[in-house]
Amino acid sequence: MTGPRDWATRWGFVAGLAGAAVVGKGGAAHGLPEDADSNGMLVFTYDDGHDDDYTKLYQGAHRPEGAPACTAVVTNRIGIDDFLSGEQLREMQDEGGWGVLSHTHRHRWLAPVDLTRDARAGDTRLYTETWQHGKLSGDPIEVTDGARSEVVRVAGADRDVPFVELREPLQNDYRVADGAYERYDPSFVDATFAESRQTLRRAFGPGAGNHLVLPYSQYGPSTRGLVGEHFVGVTDAGSHAAYDVKGLNPVDRIELPNLSREYFSERRMTDAQLGAWLDELAARDALGILGSHSWDETLPVERVRWTIRQARARGIDIVTLSEALSRLGLMTGESAPSTTETKTPETTTTRTTGTTETTTGTPETTETTTPETTAGSSSPATVTSEPTTSPETPASEEEDTKPDDDGSDGRGASGGGGGGVDVSQEGGLGIRNVDVANTTLLVGDEVLVTVTVSNTDVIPRSRTFELTLGGTALDAERVFADSGEERTFELAGRVTSPGEYELAVGAQTTTVLVEGRDDPTSQVTTELTPTPTTVRPSPSATTERVAEAGLQDATEPGTASDERSITTRDGDALSLPLEILAVVVGLGSAAAYLFSRRGGDGPEE
Repeated sequence: MTGPRDWATRWGFVAGLAGAAVVGKGGAAHGLPEDADSNGMLVFTYDDGHDDDYTKLYQGAHRPEGAPACTAVVTNRIGIDDFLSGEQLREMQDEGGWGVLSHTHRHRWLAPVDLTRDARAGDTRLYTETWQHGKLSGDPIEVTDGARSEVVRVAGADRDVPFVELREPLQNDYRVADGAYERYDPSFVDATFAESRQTLRRAFGPGAGNHLVLPYSQYGPSTRGLVGEHFVGVTDAGSHAAYDVKGLNPVDRIELPNLSREYFSERRMTDAQLGAWLDELAARDALGILGSHSWDETLPVERVRWTIRQARARGIDIVTLSEALSRLGLMTGESAPSTTETKTPETTTTRTTGTTETTTGTPETTETTTPETTAGSSSPATVTSEPTTSPETPASEEEDTKPDDDGSDGRGASGGGGGGVDVSQEGGLGIRNVDVANTTLLVGDEVLVTVTVSNTDVIPRSRTFELTLGGTALDAERVFADSGEERTFELAGRVTSPGEYELAVGAQTTTVLVEGRDDPTSQVTTELTPTPTTVRPSPSATTERVAEAGLQDATEPGTASDERSITTRDGDALSLPLEILAVVVGLGSAAAYLFSRRGGDGPEE
């Protein structure tokens, strides 16, 4: 792996700042006039959508410096655990001018993976160079050697061996000598791209989700051919041949959707190297893209603020990716490729293909694609491919993997997470049955609803189900279900006002009646059989009457649970609230006890 010490040599220029403008970390600028003309554009991007993007980088660096940036979010993680909430994202958009990019729906590794052992028909295990494609049970992968191909679903994986476990056995033999490999089914990748972008646009407006940041900086030829159908720009996809300095995109040679990006944490670049990179950006008047992760300890707030000041001192404009491409005439307003309808991949199939995908570790060939949003050109844009690295040690995997960030899908999360918004696709996860325990309630009662849902899709799905009463949310539950799985759960809430209301879970509705506790129609009088209780006479007639009263402890069906009917010694019928009755009976019992000890002779002198 290339480290900071050979960074300058790798890109062909000396990492020094002799004769260049220098900005100290205290903010003092030297060497450039304050009114210097613009010398290129710089885009900051942060991956994964962790809440540190908001608390650490937005609040601590970009907002104080008045500089925008872009956050690349994994859409199924919004509002859960330690990821950004919908409210935080909207504030960053509206008040900070940030861009919201896609980091796919569930942070999958999009590059093909070579088989390391031959696979035979009937096998349910694939030995591969990396375990990445087995992380999410139910995902469909395509196994192929270029002549034969079939789609199977994964059941799990072993990270150490590594291998991928399959839900169903293979139908064909695949030999390592024939170049056998596996990859995500292209139709499945196409569907997840559409899902991510549609989700972001619905939740955060048409300007969100126009661009993609590749998870692990990895993808293969089939994915490369799909990204232009959904996204305008894709970072970490720029060819080193076209972009001789990583992260610097020559404005006259940008071939969308492919864009190059460089990481700028302290463990990847020293201050001198970062300064030299900014010098090149300004000298070339290029589009520079820097990336990192907010959770990275080697990206302190001071580093980010220093980089912003360094760029401005060189006359570099700090913009979002959409603004940069718009300035270059490569993007009009919020224009982006029209998202295709989500496709449902096959679960198990065998097909013959004449298309051979270049496997990991082999230089990828040049292919041609036509990005719909490339402005000023009616001819297809040529994509010059770059060599892929080994799946087990990608160039930037260390930058894109947090200990708890290995493809977690947020199962069991509530969907709250600091005011999160439910942005998950419903897909095939729908309601089968809703059972309401009682549709006639008293104020203060709890309404209990049992919900059964099932996933009819071929991939796992998650969705937040909300219980509302008269449009007011009472409860919510985020549910995850594997393909074909059925789940049952309860939603509950307390009713506070009388009236007739619509009770709803999703599109399922019913009417409930809530009655007030002091409403005569809600109180049912039932004859109760008195059970006399005899006590010694007391000086108080009221106490004596209550103490000698007959009290039925059990409540008959239909009788209000907080009322008791009693019959006094004189035959009078009383109906008292249980709380008041308990106090009175307690006082009577205490008085009876005292007088029994004193023989009923009254107080002592």
